[in-house]
Amino acid sequence: MSTGNGNGQNGRSREGKVGDLPVVRLWFGDGRSDLDRRDLAACIESAAVVTFSEAATRQLEDAGVDAERLVRTGAPLDIGSLRALVESDRSVRRDLGLPEDRFLVGIVARMQLHRRFEILWEAVRILKERGLPLHVVVIGRGTNQEIVGHTPVRELGLQDCVTFAGYLRGADYATTVAALQAQVF
Repeated sequence: MSTGNGNGQNGRSREGKVGDLPVVRLWFGDGRSDLDRRDLAACIESAAVVTFSEAATRQLEDAGVDAERLVRTGAPLDIGSLRALVESDRSVRRDLGLPEDRFLVGIVARMQLHRRFEILWEAVRILKERGLPLHVVVIGRGTNQEIVGHTPVRELGLQDCVTFAGYLRGADYATTVAALQAQVF
């Protein structure tokens, strides 16, 4: 049985068990915050406590949790990746030369005749005429990209609100899609 910390719902155990089940507690503390006495008591009674930082492990050990019961592992969330996603909008806008003040709409598609891009361009033209701060990012390529994309965008005067990002993969693809505020299909 596994439980988390800090919620006041400690599921009291005897000798590290609830019934016949060993209690393994996941400890998400950072080692800097004060320990709640109930949470500490529950950790002391647990069969094992899994921590995610050296500071948290040291804090629990110093507070009386048996070192043999403490297991340190990697963090369940990659904070660096989460920060990168938060920053992706700014980096994508910078890398693609997109305006900061525009609402980003995107489409991921092969640029083929049957995809009906003309409907998208007409919608963008209408929204631009109405003064809506919109920018469309086209992610993809195709043998007809000039016919269905570049030429109509030029003819309709939409170059300032449409960017052709081309074929993207890996982190470039993921961060660009993550930066979009809406997608069209």
